[in-house]
Amino acid sequence: MKRIKMKKHEIKPETCLIEAINKIEDYIEQTTGQRPTHREIADALSRFFVLKEIGEFIEMSRQQDLTQKESDT
Repeated sequence: MKRIKMKKHEIKPETCLIEAINKIEDYIEQTTGQRPTHREIADALSRFFVLKEIGEFIEMSRQQDLTQKESDT
């Protein structure tokens, strides 16, 4: 796996993140007829409403996980 050096820290994308980006690329290609550039994907993912939606989804998923763990005990 390729390591990416950033200003703040070094990251190593996990397979699940790479697969998610591939899904975005495939979806955009299917809907527009053209594969998006990495810059286009980065710009889209950095928009406030996308960040807000991702944040809300992660919070909801974490809450569901906690609720599931509590019901399992």
